[in-house]
Amino acid sequence: MVSAVSEAGVLGLVFTLTCAVFYLSVGSFARSILDGRPAVARVVSRVSGAAMIILGMLLLAEHLLA
Repeated sequence: MVSAVSEAGVLGLVFTLTCAVFYLSVGSFARSILDGRPAVARVVSRVSGAAMIILGMLLLAEHLLA
């Protein structure tokens, strides 16, 4: 039983580190692309903002209807 707990902990740690490396890499790559293109950065910002608003509205609707 102890080994299963420690294996789960190690798996969780490896997963967290892998995600951190992946998202840092994606963020650095996106920054290098968007720094030279302010119009594209503005579009990405607006689209992601609209997506967050839509997701928030869907979550609110789900909560109110549940």
